[in-house]
Amino acid sequence: DFICESFPGQFKNWFYSLLVMSTVLENTNPAKTIFGFALVRDEKGEEMHKSKGNAIEFNTAAEKIGAELMRWMYVRQNPAYNLNFGWKLAEETKRKLLTLYNAFVFFNTYVKKDEFPNGKEIKPKSVRNVSPASNAFGVADAGVNVLDKWIISKLNNLIKKVTENFDKYNPGVGVLAIEDFFINDFSLWYIRRSRERFHSHNSDRGEAVKTFYFVLLGLVKLIAPVMPFFAEEMYQIIKTEKMEESVHLLSWPE
Repeated sequence: DFICESFPGQFKNWFYSLLVMSTVLENTNPAKTIFGFALVRDEKGEEMHKSKGNAIEFNTAAEKIGAELMRWMYVRQNPAYNLNFGWKLAEETKRKLLTLYNAFVFFNTYVKKDEFPNGKEIKPKSVRNVSPASNAFGVADAGVNVLDKWIISKLNNLIKKVTENFDKYNPGVGVLAIEDFFINDFSLWYIRRSRERFHSHNSDRGEAVKTFYFVLLGLVKLIAPVMPFFAEEMYQIIKTEKMEESVHLLSWPE
């Protein structure tokens, strides 16, 4: 169904051999999908060599910055171009992922475990009560904050884009869309403008909690194939007793 290798190194070797032998001997295609990708270079874009002192061993990198961070760096890269890899570039990616981590910290700080939505209550009003008549005129449904409707709409668009690109073996576009969502739409816009709604005296607090939770749950599902351990750790923060034990047992979001 699927094979992948470095395109420059295998185009004239393994890929070519597979195609020729399969066609000549079996009169069929050797694989449904062949995914080729460019090379890994150092931060300056130069080839890595031990003799030059710019080579970074995998175990060294995994121990220093973590394998999850490396996975995100690799998957977000356009495979047609070389990936420049190094400590400074890793730090830039880490800062972006900290934005997502801080969203979970914010929720865990302001919302107690017994307040977490459960069962059917996981879906906020902005998901449950969609009124086509009022929406046609741009009027928010009764009891639904416009911020909630906006972020849920953004989340739905994100799920669609990520799903389509993952299905097409184009994960880089999907991952960059996830990154843009949690940095700009979710953190910069939604969270910043919803802070006051999490105050105990705010009558809108309940819907803010449900919407925030719904988005976090959607995000952990989307990042799970790319950063399985980080997604699992974040899922355990928001998981309730009635939910599946692992994020990897949940259905893909629709």
